[in-house]
Amino acid sequence: MSHTKKKFSVGLLLGAAIGIVTGLLTATKSGQEARDELRGKVKDVKKNIDHKLEDVKARTEDVTTEAKKTAETVKQTTVDAVENVKKTVRDLADGVVESEHQTTADSKDAKSKR
Repeated sequence: MSHTKKKFSVGLLLGAAIGIVTGLLTATKSGQEARDELRGKVKDVKKNIDHKLEDVKARTEDVTTEAKKTAETVKQTTVDAVENVKKTVRDLADGVVESEHQTTADSKDAKSKR
């Protein structure tokens, strides 16, 4: 969650809490009724926050798991690419050595035919 969205969410929750408290305190209910209603509203807000927190935790776990999978794929792809480059370099080096041997052999043959 971005910093701006986080601030907005906190502000929204605080505004809602202040509105609930103000509404309950200005209502024409007895003190006990107002406290009971306030207690119920606080429980509802707490449940909502707990639910949102669990949702954030689950999403964080999903993102972490996906990031680990991606990292492992990138790592394996890199290892495979490095191995392919090593093999190509070895093959090229073997070809150069073989070509050098052939050139040397051809040179000797040419000298012996003279």
